[in-house]
Amino acid sequence: MWLAAAVPSLARRLLLLGPPPPPLLLLLSRSSRRRRRLHSLGLAAMPEKRPFERLPAEVSPINYSLCLKPDLLDFTFEGKLEAAAQVRQATNQIVMNCADIDIITASYAPEGDEGLVKF
Repeated sequence: MWLAAAVPSLARRLLLLGPPPPPLLLLLSRSSRRRRRLHSLGLAAMPEKRPFERLPAEVSPINYSLCLKPDLLDFTFEGKLEAAAQVRQATNQIVMNCADIDIITASYAPEGDEGLVKF
């Protein structure tokens, strides 16, 4: 306790509270304040609510790996998703949730097959 009394107030706060949140959290909080302000002025458009649709049960994910690269200036991100799925019934389509996401490329590799199908 004797160390905390000798440390300036800002350093004492850092010792007691820990480091400040990462910059991403600060940007998100500023964005939410701006959105609330625009909404209170009647300038923010509310997004249309999409109807709920359950994904088909023929194909379901078992495991997936997601890698995101955020662009903090444009509030966008790029990413890559690799997923392993269980196919319970033969189907000619795989449905995934991806609201407000632009898919640039997609590919499929059947288990045990060396071929790769690109879309």
